[in-house]
Amino acid sequence: MTSTHILHGGFSRRDTEENRAFYRTCVEHAAPDASVLLCFFAAEAERVDDLFHELAMRFREAGAVGSIALATKEQFKEQLAQARLVYFHGGHTPTLLAALRTTGTTRMSLTGKVVAGSSAGAYALAAFGTSHSDTTVRQGLACVPVRLVCHHESAELPPNPDSLAQLLSEHKELPVVYLKDGAHCVYPTT
Repeated sequence: MTSTHILHGGFSRRDTEENRAFYRTCVEHAAPDASVLLCFFAAEAERVDDLFHELAMRFREAGAVGSIALATKEQFKEQLAQARLVYFHGGHTPTLLAALRTTGTTRMSLTGKVVAGSSAGAYALAAFGTSHSDTTVRQGLACVPVRLVCHHESAELPPNPDSLAQLLSEHKELPVVYLKDGAHCVYPTT
C-alpha cells in the first residue's frame, strides 16, 4: 500500500505562497473529499483550539476535503484509522514523540495515508532530526529514511550547532534533507 509523506521546514501558519503550496500539495495527494486529521500533540495545550480552527481553514482553502477532525490522544488510534490525510503540526518535538509512543503510533500505523508534518511534525516522520534547543539528535518514526534539518538557515529558529554536527557525523547511509522555513518536499513510499 502506497503512502505519501510531506515534510515541511516550519512556520506553516504564516500566510505565504510557499505555505499555501504546502497545503495544496497535501490536499492534492489525498483523494477528493478525504477525511483530514489535524494533530497538535507538539503544541501548547492552550493554543490547540485556535490552531485547529486556523489550520482547518487553510486545508479547506487549499482544495476539496471532507471532514476535518482534531486528534486526541485518547481516540488517536480510531481517528487515525478513519483519516486519509494526517497532519502533524510543529511545536516541541519531544512532546510529540512521547505522545506518539503513548498512543502506539508506528510507521506501520501510518501506512496507506498521506502524512504531512511541519517542523516537529516533520522530525517525527524522519529517521533522525536536529534539535533546536538541545545538543542531541532526535530519532523519529523513520517513515521517511532521511536525516532532517528543519528551519535551515533560519534567523528565528536555527538548529543547535552541536546537534547539527552530530546529525551530519552519524547514520551517513541516510541522505540529509535541509528544509528552510516554509519549504516542503514529498516522499512517496511503498
